[in-house]
Amino acid sequence: MQYSADARAEHRSMPLIFKKRCSTRWMLDTSYTYSTTKDNDSNERSVSSSGDYPMQQDDLSWSWGHSNFDIRHKFVLSAGYELPFIFMASTIIHYRSGFHYTAGDARDNNGDNYDRNERAMYQDSGGNWVLADRNSYDQPANKRWDLRLSWTANFSSRLSLELILAVFHVTNEANWRPSNTTLIDDGGDQVSYFGRRNHPGQPRHSQF
Repeated sequence: MQYSADARAEHRSMPLIFKKRCSTRWMLDTSYTYSTTKDNDSNERSVSSSGDYPMQQDDLSWSWGHSNFDIRHKFVLSAGYELPFIFMASTIIHYRSGFHYTAGDARDNNGDNYDRNERAMYQDSGGNWVLADRNSYDQPANKRWDLRLSWTANFSSRLSLELILAVFHVTNEANWRPSNTTLIDDGGDQVSYFGRRNHPGQPRHSQF
């Protein structure tokens, strides 16, 4: 077994940032980033033997495509406002495009006795054989909104008390994503529930 650093990656991004300091009882920090990240290995192959290997281990050009952590659009807004009676209200709004995933094939098409790294191979409507590209399918976007209210009392230079009420994921958005990414089963048939958005994200919760 040989481990080598032979992967290649390409990242391009354009961030836009706007900030307003807390000079008149309120502050704002917002950013939008447009980016693309492509590679032929997103650290699937690691010395920890993660069990995730490229389809053609001797030719990584087969694996060139969207990175596992490629995010096309990302928007983050955080704001705070000083209320009367030493209260502070703040919020964070987060939006990002969905991560990519690969359509899998349960058969051992490349004959390496390992069937978890196969990309789907199937015939299209015209009868042509198609090999699915790596990370060519998209999960849905992820949205989150958090709120926080705090109250602080300073009793001395060394003693203070802060009470915090935080609500995470206020809208309780389901943020559904698919749990099955295998398109072709071991018999060569297409899986009907491939890519079905049936797995929810984290629900709303709060803490005091």
